Amino acid sequence: MKVKKIAVVHPLLGERLLTIDHAERLMSLRNTGGWEYKKEEEVKEVKAKKAKKD
Repeated sequence: MKVKKIAVVHPLLGERLLTIDHAERLMSLRNTGGWEYKKEEEVKEVKAKKAKKD
């Protein structure tokens, strides 16, 4: 069974991949500690770079 993950970004800690369930719990907190969902255009840019490598 594949687990879907989503990218979240922190200004100091950088990018992390979290399960969707975990990311939703983190973002539902009043104070997320600086974590944000990765912006859609950043995700598309990363996918485009991976496609060029292949």
